[in-house]
Amino acid sequence: MPNFVLRLLLRKETAGKRQAWREKLALCFVILLITAIAAFISFGLSILLCHPVEPISAQTLRLQYGENNTRQLTSVRGRLYDMTNSELWTEIGADSSYLFAPFPEDARKCRFWGRGQSASSCYDTEDAACIATKAAWAELRKRQTSMWMMFRWSDITSEQFVYNEFVYSLRPYIARNDTHLGATRILAGSDATLAVARSPELQALVPCWNAQLRVGRVEGDTVGCVLTSGLTISVTVILNAMILIKLICAVLFDWAFTLQLRKITKHFMKGNKRVPHVLVTVTCYNEPAQTLRATLDSIALANYACTRKLLFIVADGVVANTDGVTADILRSMVKPLDAQVSQPLPYMAVGEGPLAFNAAEVIAGAYIGTNGISVPCILVIKVGTQRERRAAVHNAGTRGKRDSQLIVLQWLRNALMNDRLTPLEFALCRASRAAAQANPDQLEYLLMVDADTHLDVECMPRLVAAMERDTGIMGLCGETKIANKRDSWVTRIQVYEYYISHHLSKAFESLWGGVTCLPGCCSMFRIYARKHGAIVPLIVAPDV
Repeated sequence: MPNFVLRLLLRKETAGKRQAWREKLALCFVILLITAIAAFISFGLSILLCHPVEPISAQTLRLQYGENNTRQLTSVRGRLYDMTNSELWTEIGADSSYLFAPFPEDARKCRFWGRGQSASSCYDTEDAACIATKAAWAELRKRQTSMWMMFRWSDITSEQFVYNEFVYSLRPYIARNDTHLGATRILAGSDATLAVARSPELQALVPCWNAQLRVGRVEGDTVGCVLTSGLTISVTVILNAMILIKLICAVLFDWAFTLQLRKITKHFMKGNKRVPHVLVTVTCYNEPAQTLRATLDSIALANYACTRKLLFIVADGVVANTDGVTADILRSMVKPLDAQVSQPLPYMAVGEGPLAFNAAEVIAGAYIGTNGISVPCILVIKVGTQRERRAAVHNAGTRGKRDSQLIVLQWLRNALMNDRLTPLEFALCRASRAAAQANPDQLEYLLMVDADTHLDVECMPRLVAAMERDTGIMGLCGETKIANKRDSWVTRIQVYEYYISHHLSKAFESLWGGVTCLPGCCSMFRIYARKHGAIVPLIVAPDV
């Protein structure tokens, strides 16, 4: 969609908002396409492949569609034609195949004809002068129905055979003592479908059978109907089995593993075990002061030693909201250790062109909660390049949430791997040591929290306890609930989405040790593992 349309009609002023809108629209189209494919498999495939056939027996044709009935039908090579009020003479209520030559498109496919016969003759009569005019064929096509003459399997005589749902009569072929259809005689009284599939010679005769010998269809469903029914049943069984298995695994996880985790958490908090350092990152953009305060207070009040958790707050640019500039709000919440004014430090950001460069200030201090609790804190404020600061660009320094997360991850990666540090990363190392008396290699777990997420007091200790119990766990997440679930119909829907996602999907995946997606609002990752006394980076590994 052109930029001017998004700018004028949808009020998307910035390029970032327009790109985000396009991505959301593309995602909606992908969802609609997948839904359409699923709907086609469920409903459209049966319409396309399964063509219901209304079978009529010879007795029904004679009694219900004969001369003295309102609707009058006749049979020509097995198919029924509605000849009501037609001037074309036929045998009403009976077989009229002997009166009409095959349709030209059917006759051209046949290369074998009997003595004195041709594509314009009727095979089952000695009179070769049957109706073979374009007008007669057009009248028949106009009056063609979806009904066929029906034969039960018990009705198949020794002069008939079945191939691919159709019934063929050998009576005229045997009566004329013909041999032009090769080994067709040996098929009498049987189902020839398998024999024809194995014989190229018989396959070449199928068009001739349709033009000369066909008299109806055998009872039962068509191949298309059987195929679609089998596909529908298979998909239904698989989907229901998946749902049932996921439900059982989710219930087992909730009843068994969750209770065990609670016991582990209590034992972890009461014991004299070591308490590892946890780096808690909070990425902020334009959240109001009340929301930021609630999030940071919930982290400060977590049932975990304050000296063992380090707050890492990132303000994504100089962004204003109803309460003021987000960066200034965060400055007022953090008590710096040094009264000296911090200087912008350059780093490579996520962006293209000039946006690939950025600068940020680093403030080491302590977050002071509303109840007076003090938590070691590092505040990073992205202020933009020198050009952005001089020109007072709107949202200077804003590079997105992903860039805020990469500041943390790249710092930890370079520090753990003894790689070259940027000025910003060197300042972060000093801030970590000053605020929490911890070097980067002492920070074992990384807890990522959104700026509008309120943590439960038991969230952090439970996550750490699970990590400590099983060293093979690389990532964990907490259950996410909607705080404003009654505000709108969208939030009401999200209640079910979040509940099903956590208690069904993630519980099932967790039972098998492979959760495919951890939510960014509350997830904990293992920064590194120790192997033979050496540190092996995990979430901050270069491959990740």
